[in-house]
Amino acid sequence: SKASPFMYPNATACRLHGRGEHMRTTFPTSIVVATLAVFACAPAMAWNDVGHKATAALAFDLLSGEAQLAAGRILMSHPRFEQEFAAPMPEGVRRGSEREQSRWLFLRASIWPDLARQIGGPDKERFNRPTWHYINHVVWLHDDDRAALDGTLTHNKATRFEPPLKPGMNAVQALRGNLAIWHDESASAADKALALSWILHIAGDLHQPLHNVALFSVDLFPAGDRGGNLIEVEDGAETHTLHFVWDWLPSDIDGLAPDAKLQRTLDGDMNSPASFEAWLEHHANLARLFVYSGELTAQFPVSGPRVGPLRVRLSERYLDDGRRVARRQLILAGHRMARLLVAPMTGEGID
Repeated sequence: SKASPFMYPNATACRLHGRGEHMRTTFPTSIVVATLAVFACAPAMAWNDVGHKATAALAFDLLSGEAQLAAGRILMSHPRFEQEFAAPMPEGVRRGSEREQSRWLFLRASIWPDLARQIGGPDKERFNRPTWHYINHVVWLHDDDRAALDGTLTHNKATRFEPPLKPGMNAVQALRGNLAIWHDESASAADKALALSWILHIAGDLHQPLHNVALFSVDLFPAGDRGGNLIEVEDGAETHTLHFVWDWLPSDIDGLAPDAKLQRTLDGDMNSPASFEAWLEHHANLARLFVYSGELTAQFPVSGPRVGPLRVRLSERYLDDGRRVARRQLILAGHRMARLLVAPMTGEGID
């Protein structure tokens, strides 16, 4: 049988970009959000559309030329291609090469699940899947909260996928289900196009710490903080949810190349069924260290119950640390996306 076009151009593709050969995205830094002051200019999304497109661009550039074109051709069978892909395609892209068109479609696909939130009529129910964007892995505010609440939580924390894909699944279940469709040779092009859009988007979402976790506390958040949505950050006269702040932290997306430490993480990655659980635990640790840091939790009231969202202020040091975490996570997401598209979760690493 014909080999799949989805492969790296060579066995050292990932490592090449770790030795100074920096890939550049197509997004000028002037449009990237760098401070809280411009948060109000766009709706809250997982990462933001610039961050999602940056990870997709990195993944696209890691694929072989044949795989890049194959992805573009598959996306032309997307059930919403005319509305969300063809109609907004810039004229310069229409006149460009097939690779340029495929790249634009690939990046557009990475934000399509957010666009699906805005679809009207019966297609919204058909395509919009709010719970596929996150999983609420538990982070405890204090050990006492774990002792009181552990075993009582009923939200969907499962990571095992059992077909078929359906509304109400969480991000890990949905990612596994869409990967199964993507690697199913009998799946239709339309189903593969939908699956590709969700794989690109969810893999990005799962690298934003607040799409992985919720903070639980008996007094303050007995049902969780909804991934930071019940914590408000004061920014002068404006307020934004903590979740929104982290969605907009990616600020430097030029030259998204792994440093030596991050390259070792990528080299140690396994394309196995246990990978997603390992990602979750690592991203939960990031949340404990950098999202729900001592600076932030020190501003919480000593006791509850909470009435309305909690309000906090964030220092520039907190935001700088967050930007560094966000940049690292974007790089990880892009490399992992490419690997997920290349091979199914077989338990074998990718050479």
